[in-house]
Amino acid sequence: MSDCFFVGLEKVGVEFVAADMPNANRLTVSVMALVAQQEREAISARANAALALQEPMDRNSTGIAY
Repeated sequence: MSDCFFVGLEKVGVEFVAADMPNANRLTVSVMALVAQQEREAISARANAALALQEPMDRNSTGIAY
């Protein structure tokens, strides 16, 4: 996803106010949203890599899944 969800909402005029950071400006919220997006993508990549390693281990020597 090239645009983060927050940027898409901002483009259509939705105003965002964080309850725990009421004084955060657009730049702060945008940077936090982009960092969160990057972290989601990194978590997904790590999970997919772990699943790819796990798949061959789920079979016995005959190749039949347990």
